[in-house]
Amino acid sequence: MEHLKRILIVFTGGLIAFSTIAADAPDRPLHVLYLGSVSAGGGGGGFGGFGGSRTNYVYLPGQTLAPEAIYFDYITAITNLTEAYLKHFDAVVQVMPDADIGAALQKTLDTFKSAGNGLIKYTERPTDAVLREAVLGAIGKKAKSAWEASLASRPPLQRLPGEVPNYERRPEPVKFQAPLAPKDSMRYTQVPADFDLQLFAAEPDIVKPIYIAWDERGRAWVVEARDYPHGLVAEGEPGKADIKICEDTDGDGKADKFTIFADKLNLATSLVFVNGGVIVSEARHMLFLKDTDGDDKADVRQAILPGWGTGDTHAMQSNLGRGFDNWLYGAVGYSNFRGNVGGKELQFGQGIFRFKADGSSLEFLYQFNNNTWGFGLNSSGDVFGSTANGNPTFYGYLPAHILNPTQPGFGRRGGNGFRPGYRLGPENAGDGVAVNVRRLPSAKSLAPGMRMHPNTPNVRMVDNFGGYTAAAGHAFMVSDALPARLLGKALVNEPTAKLIGIMDVQRDGGGYQALDGFNFLASSDEWMSPIFSDVGPDGAIWVIDFYSFVIQHNPTPSIQSAGIQATTGRGGAYMTENNLRDQSHGRIYRVVWKDGPKSSIKSLAKAKTSELVAALDSGNQFWSLTAQRSTRCGRSKESERSTKTRIKRRCSIKTRHCAETRFARCLRTTPDAYSSSAVR
Repeated sequence: MEHLKRILIVFTGGLIAFSTIAADAPDRPLHVLYLGSVSAGGGGGGFGGFGGSRTNYVYLPGQTLAPEAIYFDYITAITNLTEAYLKHFDAVVQVMPDADIGAALQKTLDTFKSAGNGLIKYTERPTDAVLREAVLGAIGKKAKSAWEASLASRPPLQRLPGEVPNYERRPEPVKFQAPLAPKDSMRYTQVPADFDLQLFAAEPDIVKPIYIAWDERGRAWVVEARDYPHGLVAEGEPGKADIKICEDTDGDGKADKFTIFADKLNLATSLVFVNGGVIVSEARHMLFLKDTDGDDKADVRQAILPGWGTGDTHAMQSNLGRGFDNWLYGAVGYSNFRGNVGGKELQFGQGIFRFKADGSSLEFLYQFNNNTWGFGLNSSGDVFGSTANGNPTFYGYLPAHILNPTQPGFGRRGGNGFRPGYRLGPENAGDGVAVNVRRLPSAKSLAPGMRMHPNTPNVRMVDNFGGYTAAAGHAFMVSDALPARLLGKALVNEPTAKLIGIMDVQRDGGGYQALDGFNFLASSDEWMSPIFSDVGPDGAIWVIDFYSFVIQHNPTPSIQSAGIQATTGRGGAYMTENNLRDQSHGRIYRVVWKDGPKSSIKSLAKAKTSELVAALDSGNQFWSLTAQRSTRCGRSKESERSTKTRIKRRCSIKTRHCAETRFARCLRTTPDAYSSSAVR
């Protein structure tokens, strides 16, 4: 506890005088590799204990030093330990016997130490206070001096007046933090030591970004949620959301051209490319938008699939994407869908759905147990998702509309949410009264109750304290521009904890299990709110930072529950008297592997059929799915012949398996081409 107090004193005043001396010092955190079994325990000698169990977070070794820009990475298997990886660290903490390291790797570590870096050995996990002194005593003088100057020049976190809910029941509520400029926020944000955090775009060029999709030219199409969460308007009235095309025209990694493709959208949440245009999810329906004259502005607007609920604006349909089966997929929370599609009355919520681009068919696939904000596909095309309140990763294995053909009944949950069980309709209830029946599960939670690992003690949560409470997105890292240790793992965003967690999804019999892969990104800037992360056209990880000090939607705080009184605004989100919800910030970052190759594909806009078919086998899943869309796989005879020929010619068993999984399924046009795992 004293260790933490000392850190906070340094942040708030102890280094201010020195900052005038080192005002221009570059950002220079210390990077430490923890080599050994990671036993994640509450507190770790640093942050634990504030307010009792509601703030007793689970910290990894050394993690409570992150506010001082001493960043720990973790390796639990020595297979990932290489000279190329080690060069990114200032020190190694070895908590395993030399015998387990092996002679060759031990020699590599000795060479690392002789180069002026730190090598510290323990037989068991030390406290973070001990680690701090050991690391600072072991690193080279040059590295230490650069770190001290960097820390001194970093702007301190300033506290301002404002009513902040104290759901955690801290003795002293967290005070409102002033926002930071992007370059300063980055100095409080940790990514893996061999990655570089790069700003792509920020306010005022973009504001409240909520989703990114990339076109065949690799341009980022960004949904700006300027009217979230209280901006629901009547049907037909103009909203404030828009879609903005963000381009990097000079190749420096930053957007320098911004074009509004479509505006006056209402509570838009995501988009997907289809039929020469895009479908965007917004209040009450999907909307097809298309540019017909080449000016990058939509001049066709057609509403499809009406029936999406708006009772709660953070529970609407979202996360649109394309499946390997050429259907379009999405997620929906407890605002639900209720409508008629193709002559069928449908009602569902809290899970994954798929639909045809013309709106002629809609199917509910996988029932989850809570508000759903995540959809993702692994390299086999299997479907995953994330939810609120303790279930950051779900695996969908058998379609709900086949397992349970009757419709779910509305329950007591607010916003017309669902209670477990399906209701028998008149056509199958016989002569008796309709009764509730037990539904068969269509999805499995892979990590119920998984704990998160924040870089700040000032996490503000309303429930599921210490665990994932607002898990969003579920993108798999399928990219040849990423290190092998990350491939096949999934990224799940947790904006309340200011981090992006890694789900280590592994095969488990006919299904999957998920282990804690720790963090991909974590920040001690309390405005940082990662809500989206995915592999982009360049193979790097793109991140949306919604950047808002207040990210929680509900429940509405009261004196009894949170120490302040608020009201419930339109859309179900709470409002305080001074309304701390931000409407003017937003950032997009690229997290780039320093040792990674450049993407071999820059654009598929004018690609020949042979080039599109070759791109189906790209090491980047984005380009594979883009090529699939561009070839209209299964409709072009030329592309079908080329694809079949390519499969037959593959000599690598591993690659051929990938090709057959992806290509054979995309050549099928039946609507029953479901998850490959379901039929293994």
